[in-house]
Amino acid sequence: MGIVYSGDAVNLMNENDSFALVTFNNNSTVINDLTITNSDNKNQIIEKINSLTASGKTNILSGLKAGLDLIKDDFSTGEKVCSMILLSDGGDNYNNVTADFKNYISSQRKNNYLFTLHSFGYGEDHNSELMSQIALIREGGYFNIRKLFM
Repeated sequence: MGIVYSGDAVNLMNENDSFALVTFNNNSTVINDLTITNSDNKNQIIEKINSLTASGKTNILSGLKAGLDLIKDDFSTGEKVCSMILLSDGGDNYNNVTADFKNYISSQRKNNYLFTLHSFGYGEDHNSELMSQIALIREGGYFNIRKLFM
């Protein structure tokens, strides 16, 4: 599956915002470290997003851990607003994602991090129950997007 993205969400961000991108399949990969979204960086971020392709299995836990690790220094004080956004088009291929992520948050002393976690499930193949449970870990919302163009 190829991903087509126009950059609208990134373009709505201002120079006080930051953006990071983590992909996950069998493992997670940091594509873009936490970066201030000034005009130069926005173009680079959009290029990276547009170059993404889907492959491998779906290891959501690996992506969630990597995402949380990226925000650990910037969002531990509560002075900034932070949201993690999880996008997936599949069901997780591993067990206990919600319990293991809660344990990771606690074991890393990140339980006091002030962030919300929103999840978006694309297409018909994602596990909507799991995506909803993941969003509830940090008081976020789950959104079911059946067609990519929506």
